[in-house]
Amino acid sequence: MFAQSIIVRLGAAALATAFGAMPAMAACGDRPGTPTNVTARMTSEAPPTVHVSWTNTATETVFWDVEMTAPSGKVNPLPAGIGRGDTGKGLRISNSYSIRAGATLCFRVKARTARGTSGCVSALWSNRACATSAKPATPEKPQAGPWGALAADGKGAWGYAIGYTSGAGARVAALKGCGNRQCKVAVAAHARCYAYFESRQGGYWYGLALHSSLETATSVARQGCSKGAPAGSCKQVKAQCG
Repeated sequence: MFAQSIIVRLGAAALATAFGAMPAMAACGDRPGTPTNVTARMTSEAPPTVHVSWTNTATETVFWDVEMTAPSGKVNPLPAGIGRGDTGKGLRISNSYSIRAGATLCFRVKARTARGTSGCVSALWSNRACATSAKPATPEKPQAGPWGALAADGKGAWGYAIGYTSGAGARVAALKGCGNRQCKVAVAAHARCYAYFESRQGGYWYGLALHSSLETATSVARQGCSKGAPAGSCKQVKAQCG
């Protein structure tokens, strides 16, 4: 037995291959075995790709009929005779197909003894295998709590969190926004206004502040940066209330 596979690539365009109805099976006394172990796996690459594989049970040289059920529920037989079933190298289909996020494609396979629409086909379809495209990430809902936090690594990376319901949640979010392992939480408090100043003149200096007043946060952050930086070199990076 040989394991076979196809790859179906999905994109924003309409399906490039024109689907047509499968002809009636020829009168055959000895049909090829039905493929088994059909699987379908959606990859994370762009555009989304479905990898379909199966096991060949036929003893003779065979080709493949692959049926795809589209997101609309319509059954579309992919072109018959895609490739040789005895090469052991797998099969590839490249089609462009419009698929919405979270939609499902299903596949099943028959073996055929001749290329195209000729020859004898398996008496039964294989098992049906399905794969679902990923749904887009759900944006985080705005927070409505009293907590805020600021984190920094002292080298230019920093992060903030405003409106969290707990101090722990604000700290975690601020560290995540800062983005590296050297970041540390500088301040966490019941406040919704923050400011960050920095100077890169002859080195790196910064100042940050969290306060209920934007004016106060801005003033404190500027002063913190100015303590070591050359006079007049501290610039506001960001200052706002959440």
